[in-house]
Amino acid sequence: MANPQVDSSAAVQLLARINKLNLKAFSSKTKQALTFIILNDTVQIAHYDRATLWSFEGPAPMLLGVSGQSTISKSTKIIDKWTSLMDDLRDPQSAQEITADSFSEEKELWRSIQQSSEAPRVQWLPIFCQDKLTLGIWVERWNNKPWPKQEVDVLGFLMQGYGIAWEKHQPKYQFSFFGKRQALFLGIAALAALFLIHVPLRIVAPCEIVPKDPIVITAPLNGTVEQMLVQPGQQVLEGDLLFSYDKQIPLQDLEVAQKQVQIIESELNSAMTLAYEDDDTLAKVQILALKLQKEQIQLKLAQYHASKLEVTAPNKGVIMVDSPEEWRGKPVTLGERVLTINNPHDTKIRIWLPESDNVILDHNVPLKVFLNISPEKSHRGKLVYISSYARVNDKGVPSFIAEAEWTEADESLRMGLKGSAILYGEDVTLFYWMLRRPWAALRNLIGL
Repeated sequence: MANPQVDSSAAVQLLARINKLNLKAFSSKTKQALTFIILNDTVQIAHYDRATLWSFEGPAPMLLGVSGQSTISKSTKIIDKWTSLMDDLRDPQSAQEITADSFSEEKELWRSIQQSSEAPRVQWLPIFCQDKLTLGIWVERWNNKPWPKQEVDVLGFLMQGYGIAWEKHQPKYQFSFFGKRQALFLGIAALAALFLIHVPLRIVAPCEIVPKDPIVITAPLNGTVEQMLVQPGQQVLEGDLLFSYDKQIPLQDLEVAQKQVQIIESELNSAMTLAYEDDDTLAKVQILALKLQKEQIQLKLAQYHASKLEVTAPNKGVIMVDSPEEWRGKPVTLGERVLTINNPHDTKIRIWLPESDNVILDHNVPLKVFLNISPEKSHRGKLVYISSYARVNDKGVPSFIAEAEWTEADESLRMGLKGSAILYGEDVTLFYWMLRRPWAALRNLIGL
């Protein structure tokens, strides 16, 4: 009769070895390290002469390793035999002692292995990860040594720990494995999709909100600006003073013109008094009359200049002017642009289309504008104009100027805001859509 104390001690020791082996498996850093533990340390639980580990993560069973060997050569005869047996194993998901009935077509191959000098008795132990067959260990005892049920049960319990340890090394997101035919089919389908699927060509370009119909205030005279009386962004009303000229010279010219007219008028009056007595004086009257007419024209011109020395707003709006302080004392010529008055609620979009992106655009498809201050929100517009020649923008990029109008009014769209505009062109193949820019860059690089 067995001693209960001895049996209890052996069970405790076995449980300790299982726990130690499980901890070692859980602590493995790589799949290779865990494979080594499964093949070479499992012998501490139940003796065997040789073990092989197989992976079922691919389309066919694959040999991962052989106990006692650091590397495996896949061209040996014994490995070819094992592979044939594994491919023909009827029920790899069930733990079993391997017999001829375990195979569908390779019964004779199995019998030849059994009749070899090793005369193996083989136990097949599947390993599952998340209820899916992932691995399996093929353990051999030579010379027809049997496998007691108690040892098989203990090994089956250990396989559960190996499955959990292996799961730790699995990627979080796994993709199904495809065979060569499936991969070829998917490749052909993807290639066909590149040419069959059409998408609208999309262009992203920098843009800015500008006034739609600004009132341009130009210099009414040649002269020198004495003072700029408004600031950028200032709201003005009709008649408000915008800027003034230096008055000294124009007022002097007016005074001189007035005196000249007075002098000629006095001379003309004197000559007209004497003209009734002297024919020569009568001829002089005609000359003085013409001279007076000329001086009166000069006087009207001087009066006009004097009336334009202060420039006022023709309408209400918001001022846009560059560097107001720099206008003080600056000489200006007739017609020179000084500032603009804008309606803050009447704006449009100015777009700088890079020269490399000047493709045929669809004017009927609304464009989208994403402003830098609110990149999460889009605004819609309609393309109305594209210039026919390029100019260099403020970033030094040759670009074509395009303009668009808003499809919906929005008072939050202020002048001067910048962002990106997305414009849409004609439908092109997905292949062209993906390779247009790389191909253009390559051509510029190699000069084709």
